[in-house]
Amino acid sequence: MPLRLVRIADLDVERARSVVGPAVTVVNDARQVIANLDIDIVVELIGGYGIAKTLVLEAIAAGKHVVTANKALLAVHGNEI
Repeated sequence: MPLRLVRIADLDVERARSVVGPAVTVVNDARQVIANLDIDIVVELIGGYGIAKTLVLEAIAAGKHVVTANKALLAVHGNEI
């Protein structure tokens, strides 16, 4: 099954919309991505280990697969995640 980008969370909604176009829903709250039952994979691109950790753990708790290249998050909280 091919991957399909369906929802993006970005605090700057208009900027994100200008990049992805009208076919992708853009929201300003990452929890709307996590709560969506049709989304199987969440890609974390926030960086750091504050809110990124919280959202990654919430995504895992919601049964999502999580992809991250966030080295700070993995170095500090990798065992917990």
